[in-house]
Amino acid sequence: MNMRITGCVLGVALAISGCAKEAEVEKKERPPKRVEVQEVRSDSLTGGRVDVVGADEGAMVKKGQTLVRINAGTAYAEMKQAEAAFARAQATYDRTSSLSQRKLASAAQVENATAALAQASAARELARASITNAVLRAPHSGYIDKRHISVGEFASPGSPLIEVVDIDVVKVIARVPERDIDTIERGATASFTVDALGGESFSGKIARIGVSADAAARTFEVELRLPTTAHRLKPGKLARV
Repeated sequence: MNMRITGCVLGVALAISGCAKEAEVEKKERPPKRVEVQEVRSDSLTGGRVDVVGADEGAMVKKGQTLVRINAGTAYAEMKQAEAAFARAQATYDRTSSLSQRKLASAAQVENATAALAQASAARELARASITNAVLRAPHSGYIDKRHISVGEFASPGSPLIEVVDIDVVKVIARVPERDIDTIERGATASFTVDALGGESFSGKIARIGVSADAAARTFEVELRLPTTAHRLKPGKLARV
């Protein structure tokens, strides 16, 4: 009797051990993927001294909220000059057109007045854009992930200012073998687990399927997305699809 019981216990132990090994193999075959979020880095479109930084790292911001304001004193002066030049060019064009209708201005004069007006108009729009570009607004609602500038520093055109992440929707990029890609459809539900949350399972929608395979691995990129109102899925955590 004791031997039979021992045998049963041993059999159960072997079964458990076998399941554990299978789970370990499966885990190794499912390399982790990073949880990602929508992140937009906003670069400076103009140069100048930074007068205002409207949010610190980690702060929540709303779409359209002012994040950085660059001193636009020079831009305002240039806009006034451009507005005055446009007004003069408009007056010259109107006068030349009127004279042309009475055969008192040549075609060359009308052409020159038209070109001057177009040039003045372009300069005015450029001056207006410089003022608009001096204010950086949040491209979407989210959180400030990184701030690359401080009040008083000089921002050069093209230099990074602020990075905003939207953690309300996260995404996981998986690699699917070419033999399985035809079984996957956009909009279908797929699940993944997160090691840092004790292997908890989450479900997301397939938002994108790659159109070409990786030449070396022969896999296609598949993107899963899901809302995360509780913000438990932080960017950078590892997920297994």
